[in-house]
Amino acid sequence: MSNNKKPNRPWVPIQILAVSLLFGPVAAGAVTGINFNRLGKPKNLLPCIIAGTVLFLLDALALVFVVPDDLLGPVAILVNLLTGLGFMLAQKSDFETWKSANWKPVTEKEKYKPTRVGLLLLVCISALVVEAGIIFLVANP
Repeated sequence: MSNNKKPNRPWVPIQILAVSLLFGPVAAGAVTGINFNRLGKPKNLLPCIIAGTVLFLLDALALVFVVPDDLLGPVAILVNLLTGLGFMLAQKSDFETWKSANWKPVTEKEKYKPTRVGLLLLVCISALVVEAGIIFLVANP
């Protein structure tokens, strides 16, 4: 019986930046933590999730109570961008180390493709639901 299972390849760091921009800091923290686990660094899983959640809570509180209404969108996008950039940079060297040790292309033109993209999307949607719930609770005391 042959094993046709695809190797478990981590997501690329730029995907973390995209996740943060599209889904927010909670998603970025969760995806980064899961990816650290996939890179063989499971001790970083929980700290990344906590960091993403704390950054989101601080962001939500600032947006609700400090930032003027006309600046909500740009400030939220900036926070998401900076959060994603921070998580991306935190993981970049570990990803490159993993990739050089574990991914060997068959041909020179073969591009790296991460696996389990469905999990990535599931984590992002779940985080977005959590963030929406927190915003609803903070905005409607």
